[in-house]
Parts: sequence; structure tokens; C-alpha cells
Amino acid sequence: MRLVLLGLILQHSLFLSAQQTVMAKGRQQNTFYLEIDNPVDVLVEGYKCSSIFLTTDNGKIERDECYYNYHAANLGSAHITIYKKEKGKSVKLKTYEWFVIPLPKPVAQVGGFQNGSHVSKGALSAQPGIAAGFAGGLGIDRPYEVSNYFITIIEDSTIKFAGHFEGALFNDKIRELFKAMKQGAVVSFTNIQVRGSVGELIKVTPLEYTIE
Repeated sequence: MRLVLLGLILQHSLFLSAQQTVMAKGRQQNTFYLEIDNPVDVLVEGYKCSSIFLTTDNGKIERDECYYNYHAANLGSAHITIYKKEKGKSVKLKTYEWFVIPLPKPVAQVGGFQNGSHVSKGALSAQPGIAAGFAGGLGIDRPYEVSNYFITIIEDSTIKFAGHFEGALFNDKIRELFKAMKQGAVVSFTNIQVRGSVGELIKVTPLEYTIE
């Protein structure tokens, strides 16, 4: 009877050990982005952060107390392995596979106006300029610098103005053009170029607004 009871205790102990919670979570499920730091949340039931460390076969991982940042070196597969320190030894707990993909193409926007929408000329002229960033709520705080763009203003099917401008900000000339537009005029921003992380110019989707 004692042997049977001991066997049940050992079996139950092994079951609990096998069910220990080990979790790793990134910003996007199974996906990391190249060129930026990707936060990784790690939880190992019953162990302090100081007892846990991570390794990877693609890039590097830095830890700040209980927080981890993963920076990929290459596109493709990335394995992250979680270890715990126990009695002076490193014990492997679990390996996760993620996929490293390029950052999405930035999008341009004027204020909070959706591309193709109707706006008042007063609201348009009050904007500081053209901004660029990521769409879709990716949680990536990385603004891009707009390098240059081309403005075309059409009224009554006639081109009233067309010109190229450098930088992201609207100057006084642009604001005066906006203020002089009639209802129904269409203003478009084309050939918008955004400067990337290594200085390259990225051409983004044009913008168009109708004056209401």
C-alpha cells in the first residue's frame, strides 16, 4: 500500500512539473519586424525574472529587468529559447519559432483626414504639413520624415496650381493656396517621398482631398 501511494505521489509530481506554465508573447503573433526592437513578454511560473534568460539564432536579445527586446539580424525564421537557472545550471524550458518580416510600407496623411475624404479649406490650411507613419494599429512608434511632394489643385476641371515642394511642412504659399480654393476643388499630393531608416527615399501612396 505504501509503495502504491508513493508511486501516485511521484506521478502527480511529474505531472505538475510537465504542466509548468512557460509563455512568450511578442507584439504580433508569431511575427517580428526587421530594423526595430521587438518587445517580448516572458512568463515562467514559479521563477523570478532574474532566473530566466533567452537566446536566439537570429539577432540579439537584450533584457531590462523583466522586459526583453529582440532585434532581428535577418529576414526569415527566428528561434527564441527560454532557459531557467537552477542550482547553478541552465535548464532549457521551451523554444518558440517566430518569423521576421520587413516593416510595412509607411503611409502619408494630412492631419486626421482619411485619404479621399471631404475637408474644409480652413481645416486643411490649419494643418502643419504631411506626416508619415504606419497604418493599421501595429503599435510601432516610428515616425518617418517626408522629404518632398507635389501639389495639384483642380477647380472646375481646370488645373489652378501645380508645384513641387521640399520638406514636410506647409509654407505660407501653400496655406494661401488652400485658403483661396473654392468648394468642390480637389487638392492632391503626389510623388510623396519619405526618408527611410538608412536614408533611402520611399515613394508612398498619393493623397487626395475634396474641399467641402
